Amino acid sequence: MNDFYFISFTNLLTFEQKMVKGWFFKKERIVPVIRATKEMSFITMEHDFMGYYLFSNEACFDTEDKVKAFLPKGDGIDYYD
Repeated sequence: MNDFYFISFTNLLTFEQKMVKGWFFKKERIVPVIRATKEMSFITMEHDFMGYYLFSNEACFDTEDKVKAFLPKGDGIDYYD
């Protein structure tokens, strides 16, 4: 099951109508938009629970090497953007 949820203690979350691209389609949908005006981080689980996504605008995570320093020894990063 794919669900989206966000726990917010401030007014950072809004829902906006945007054009969403899929494999074979493009259509307008209502999507969640997070306005991170202050430094913040949050983690979501990957769809199969085999990994996770870290979203951050904090300086301590601004390079791939800094993120790796927080991970347990032996864990790696599959994708960094």
